[in-house]
Amino acid sequence: LVLLVPWLGYIGAAWATLGAYSVAALTMVLMSCRLYPVPYPWTAAAGSWGIAVGMLMLGMQAEAWGRVLWSLVALLFIGSWWRLRGASV
Repeated sequence: LVLLVPWLGYIGAAWATLGAYSVAALTMVLMSCRLYPVPYPWTAAAGSWGIAVGMLMLGMQAEAWGRVLWSLVALLFIGSWWRLRGASV
């Protein structure tokens, strides 16, 4: 990941930092689950991350007013999704 810095500059440094923190977080979760297993709602967390990334990709394609609209749609969608997930659990 460090190879991104000469190629992309500060954007590459940001991506390298994101990758390093992601690897550290994943390692910490896997090690802690092995030592002390807790039944986390992994599907709900993965679903919310998927929705957030999908809305981010759609929002990045829009113009300024479209981004505001997409932000509101994303907030409403994620809020209603969490409310439905909470009611079904």
